[in-house]
Amino acid sequence: MNLEEINWMKKPRMKKYNVSIGTAVADKKFDLPNCIGIDPGRNFGIGVLRDGELSVMWGKLPKCEKDWEYYNKAKMLVLSLFAADKFTDIGVVEGPSYGSIYKQPMLEDVRVGFLLGLHMVGVDADYCPPQTARKAVFGKGTTKASEVWLDVNSNAADGGALVLWKAGYEHTLD
Repeated sequence: MNLEEINWMKKPRMKKYNVSIGTAVADKKFDLPNCIGIDPGRNFGIGVLRDGELSVMWGKLPKCEKDWEYYNKAKMLVLSLFAADKFTDIGVVEGPSYGSIYKQPMLEDVRVGFLLGLHMVGVDADYCPPQTARKAVFGKGTTKASEVWLDVNSNAADGGALVLWKAGYEHTLD
């Protein structure tokens, strides 16, 4: 499948744990297991594969006074999104990009919050370096999801790439 051919159908925004969340659904189906992938950050993206449907969500966590407070906000957001509906036990959270130097302590608090939230809803999640998922899904580790999927939020696009990688999607030459 050529991922560049995916069109995203945007849905009405929803509110979960005081966060306004945008949602879009891909117009292509995937023969892959149910899964969740998260691009962590104050500006976050979440990819969800469910019954062959790929959807993405994005939003911005409310501002916190202290960096460590983002841990709880991220965890509680995951619980509000996924605790009531157990549809998968597979997940991934984007790990650090080892060359990055900006806001890494705050980002680590958010990352751990999303990971622990997934574990709390019964999802066996781990970390994946961004380049690993990009290489498997797009064929090159330097290709950003937002360069392929131009009509969806960049964090959501990253969440989509992560969930495809974790579910076992592999780029093939057409």
